[in-house]
Amino acid sequence: MDQKSVGIIGTGRALGSELITNDQLASSLNVTESWIRERVGICERRRAAVDEFPSTLGTRAAQMALESAGIGATDLDAIICSTITPDYSQMPSTACLIQAALGARAVPAFDLSGACSGFVYSLEVAQKLIVAGPYRKILIVSTDLMTRFTDYRDRKTSVLFADGAGAIVLSPTERGRGILAMDLGSDGAMADCLITPAGGAVRSIAVPVAL
Repeated sequence: MDQKSVGIIGTGRALGSELITNDQLASSLNVTESWIRERVGICERRRAAVDEFPSTLGTRAAQMALESAGIGATDLDAIICSTITPDYSQMPSTACLIQAALGARAVPAFDLSGACSGFVYSLEVAQKLIVAGPYRKILIVSTDLMTRFTDYRDRKTSVLFADGAGAIVLSPTERGRGILAMDLGSDGAMADCLITPAGGAVRSIAVPVAL
């Protein structure tokens, strides 16, 4: 099928303002700096300050992406935010907070929860929206503040996670360029391998008032 070509026309990023080094983690986990570096290849990571949130980091990354693309926020036709650590657990969506902070028009704005693969899922959704519909410029923001949900007593996970955001602007591009193909898949049978057990309907953090 001869379909519209879609590609990335702008990119941006934002990092938490505080630094966490391997030496800091090593002393609390009773391991060495080299133990961390040899296993995960990470030397340092960023942590958001108390006044930084997924939406604020996401907005900074989005502004950089818009500048890179040479367009304004009012040129956007949709905003997709990939996050598993939203500003608020249920509503409003982090995408809507970013939309307001950017001064974008009242275009569709929604969150997509896909964890590590969230950006790729967002890319697939945005590409299909541009190919199938009237959308021409879509902002994708991936933003997470994992340090606020990380157990720093656990050496298996605490050395991996940090805080940051990345953003792109997706738009029709010249034929033969841009996204060529994507092949997505999931294995729900492995869900217990990496899980946040509380905070959802199975184990709510808030205690509801009984009728």
